[in-house]
Amino acid sequence: TLASSLRFEDGSQCGEIAASAFRGTQLTGSLSFPASLKTIGARAFENVTLLTDLRLDENIEELGDGAFYGCTGLKTLYYNTPFNGYTNDRRASQFYNVGKESGELVLTIGRSIQKVYARAFSPAYPSRLVFEEESRCEEIEAGTFSGKDLGGDLIFPASMKRLGNNAFYGTLIGSVSLTENIEEIGSAAFASCSRLNKVEWNVPAIATNESLFRCSGGSQGFVLVLG
Repeated sequence: TLASSLRFEDGSQCGEIAASAFRGTQLTGSLSFPASLKTIGARAFENVTLLTDLRLDENIEELGDGAFYGCTGLKTLYYNTPFNGYTNDRRASQFYNVGKESGELVLTIGRSIQKVYARAFSPAYPSRLVFEEESRCEEIEAGTFSGKDLGGDLIFPASMKRLGNNAFYGTLIGSVSLTENIEEIGSAAFASCSRLNKVEWNVPAIATNESLFRCSGGSQGFVLVLG
């Protein structure tokens, strides 16, 4: 197809986008879907490198393998789909290399998401992580953002309870605010964060370990603010 944009008419009843439907096309700009859409097929938008903004709402129940594989130009991704059937095979990853070329992908976790899966986002390239207002997110899996160029200020919602091992290892975050509802922080969750300059700690007594912030803060270290 030679289409340069994809829009859905108000009241659209489209329920599915077939596998490879827009694979390798020149679609540009923003992409959102009607409330009727349930399924996005395998490789449906693979290597659509000119897309800049993508919105996945909670009505989307199925994301086929490689659905947005290679959408390297993305700058914003709003993620609120309940789909959790992610694979460990990077070649089949729904978000492989997403945002890699733009270098400024803002990943917004929607209010309905309760768990952020490593298999979903470890192959992506987010530069910032944001949680929607009234977020119900409770967990970020081990290694989800490890080694990514994730920067800026990291503020968790009040619902957050668990941060997995190496969840933010080696990222470029500048500050992190840890809320009182957090019950578990895994080993090296914030280790080797060279640009970390401030940690707001309001976590009650939980089991931590010396590797939690190991080698973070660079040569100047970071400011610890106790809540």
